[in-house]
Order: sequence, then C-alpha cells, then structure tokens
Amino acid sequence: MTTSITSSVEAAIERVNAFQDRLVSDYVAPYAVSAAYRSFALVFFYLGLQKVVPHRSAADIQLATIGGLVGLPYIQFVTLIGIWQMAIGVLFLLRRLRLAGGLFVTYQVFTFGTLVVLRYIVFQPPWITVLGIDVPWALGAYAAFILKNTVIAGGFFVLAGLELETTDEERAVTTEEGNQ
Repeated sequence: MTTSITSSVEAAIERVNAFQDRLVSDYVAPYAVSAAYRSFALVFFYLGLQKVVPHRSAADIQLATIGGLVGLPYIQFVTLIGIWQMAIGVLFLLRRLRLAGGLFVTYQVFTFGTLVVLRYIVFQPPWITVLGIDVPWALGAYAAFILKNTVIAGGFFVLAGLELETTDEERAVTTEEGNQ
C-alpha cells in the first residue's frame, strides 16, 4: 500500500516537474537574457535617477559620510553616484555587457566597501534586541541595501556567464567554419 502511494506521489511530482521544465524551456529560456538586460537597465537607471532628482534618501547619512571622506559635498557626491548608476543602466539597455560590467563591478566594490568604510555607523548602538541578540539598528535598513546588491550581483554573474558562454560557442563555430 505504501509503495503504491509513494509511486503515485513520485509520478505526480515527475509530471509537475516535466510541466515546469516545458514552461521554462518554451516560454522563459528564449527571453531570459533579454529580460535580464532590460531588468538591469531599468533597476540601475531608476536607482540613478532617484539620486539625480532632488529628494531625501534613506541613505543620506551613509552617503554624506562617504562623500565627506572623499571631500565632496553631499549633493555633488550623490549626483555623481546617480550618473554612475544611470550609465550602468544605459549600457545594460544597449547590451554592452563588457562596458556595463566594468562599471557594475566597481559599483559593487564601492557598495560592499561601505560595510568597511562605514562600520562605525552601521555597527554601533543603538541596538535592537532580536531573540536575545543585540543587533545594530542600521542593519535593518542597511541590510536591505546590502541584500539587494548581493542579489543583483548574483544575477549579473549568471547573465555574464550565459553571455560569455554564448560568445565562446559562437567563436568556436566561426573558427570551425573558417577551418573547413
């Protein structure tokens, strides 16, 4: 009896997996790379635009501190970061991965470097007690910023891997055709 139930469950799972695989191969895979480029373009252009138009940011303290460390006033520093992000967005829109990649990687180094540069802001009291553990207050909002950038970086590495794999395959086919 239990083997019959087990095989029925396994068969149902296999059918669901086959259906999902068919959906992905037929409807997602053909558009995935283009969708990734457009998503990166939209996200970076939007993030940059937020910094170029006058507004108040949740990252005001952090950005003002970093700008001050390099000797730039807040408005000019944030505008520079906004232009940097918008340039990344435009390059993704144009599918210029190598150019976008250079700006993207330096942006991520800057982003994750803030954990080191701003450690006195991020990792200081006041504390929030979570399950008996004192957590720096800034980690709540700041952790979302870091987490977002971790996900974006992971997506970039997947996109770059797919694009470079395709380019290498195309080169190999071209070389092979040229040798014949």
